[in-house]
Amino acid sequence: MHISLEPETRAEAEILFQGLSDGGTISMPLADMFFGSYFGSLTDKYGINWMVNCTEKK
Repeated sequence: MHISLEPETRAEAEILFQGLSDGGTISMPLADMFFGSYFGSLTDKYGINWMVNCTEKK
């Protein structure tokens, strides 16, 4: 199971991702994806799985 976050901006996505990954394990770094989102996933230091998905409007 993963908890999914959908921040409004890339900057917010990066802040959330950095905070959650501190002491954890990044399984997919934040990057532009083929499906049009800025996406990354990680497991935090408590073993909780997270996905950060930003579809910022341009």
